Order: sequence, then C-alpha cells, then structure tokens
Amino acid sequence: MSASLQDHFHLCPTASPGDATTSYQWKAYAQGLKPRATPDPTIIMNMRPAVSGKRHFHVLTDGVGDPIMYNDWVIQVKLPDALVDLDTWKGYLGTVMYYIPHTHDPAAHNSYTTKVVVGQLGEFQASGTSYAVASLVARLLDDTH
Repeated sequence: MSASLQDHFHLCPTASPGDATTSYQWKAYAQGLKPRATPDPTIIMNMRPAVSGKRHFHVLTDGVGDPIMYNDWVIQVKLPDALVDLDTWKGYLGTVMYYIPHTHDPAAHNSYTTKVVVGQLGEFQASGTSYAVASLVARLLDDTH
C-alpha cells in the first residue's frame, strides 16, 4: 500500500511503537478529509548591517553551502477528552517525539521518520461548557538535523 491522506497523525515518544500505535494516534481537525496540519519550513538566518548601511544576511548552511531547512508543523489537534488531553499535550512540551504525518501508509505505522520537539501550544478552543468539541493548535519543531 502507498501513502494516502488519513484523518489522523501519530506522535510517539519512541521510534518503534510496535502494536501500541493507536495509543499515540491523534485526529487532526478536518473539513472533509483535509486535516489541518500545515508544514512550516524554517531556516536559520541573521541580518547585520555593515558600517556603510548595506545589509549582510548570514544563513546557516550544510557542508555544500545549501541552507539547512527545518520542516516544522503547525497542527490543529482534536481533543476528544478536552481537559485530560490538554494536560497530555502540556506534558509533551519540550519533549522529543517521533511523528508520522497525516499522509502515511495505513499499513506501515512503524515508519517514524520525523523526529520533532513539541515546541509550543497555541489556541485552545472548546464549544460550550461541557467541552464536548475541543481543539488545540500545536507547533512541532523539526529535530532531524
């Protein structure tokens, strides 16, 4: 089977989750079957002005001179049990995790190729006082370099 668009992604503390894959499965909020998981490529760059006022840009590069690109992700996560899941995600902050995006082969869940750190939790939304439908925006920072 090949990679296809799924309604979920996986985030696991180990690179080989074995049969416990569903324990680390999270639904990304979706309209239709398009989860809100946005790649956010980033480079490390610094700008310094010269004495003449001309700007000089310094970019972090690899051994052959190409810019090193980090592929961060911004994901709106569906929280089925809002308050418990919110605490779970707070516990993920600063933790190295292994990530399978929502475009993956459903038969090959042991292919955790992207190492990320949960770097930031953003907006928490809930409907009504029962928190029946809740979501959280999370930023996953690429840690593969």
